Amino acid sequence: HDVTERRRAEEANARLAAIVTSTTDAIISFDAEDGRILSWNRGAEELFGYTEAEAVGAPVGLLLPPDLAQQDPTGVFRRVMAGERVHEHATERVTKSGERVAVSITASRMLAPDGRILGVSGIFRDMRQRNAAEERQTLLAREVDHRAKNALAVVQSIVHLTRDRDPEAFKRAIA
Repeated sequence: HDVTERRRAEEANARLAAIVTSTTDAIISFDAEDGRILSWNRGAEELFGYTEAEAVGAPVGLLLPPDLAQQDPTGVFRRVMAGERVHEHATERVTKSGERVAVSITASRMLAPDGRILGVSGIFRDMRQRNAAEERQTLLAREVDHRAKNALAVVQSIVHLTRDRDPEAFKRAIA
């Protein structure tokens, strides 16, 4: 028997497994039938606080904050199962300790070679540092704007105090 194709498939799976294992992003897969968690990588453990043993087999809503769970407990999962590819969906999830975490979710269906839907694979990216950096940048931009307006107000005051209409006299007065 020629095992070349099988060996290539095993090597491809090994490469993918190494990527999933080494990333700091949380990568979680969910079963197509009931949405239960099928796989949970180290990034998921670090972000959400549950060990793999605690998470695998848990329902799709494990990470949903209570208010989101009441609204639509299977939102992203349901959308992906319907054929939509979710790309960088900004939302919140909850950790084992109860902390709400801003995340970006990218998810798609997992298909078997025969086309059957196996489930959903999701990548959850922690957005806390990015959001904090954006807030700092917004604050700094507002501060720069405020200081520029103050400087302009000083210049306008000097100009108003100068009553000369002759350009050369005006120039000497404010220089």
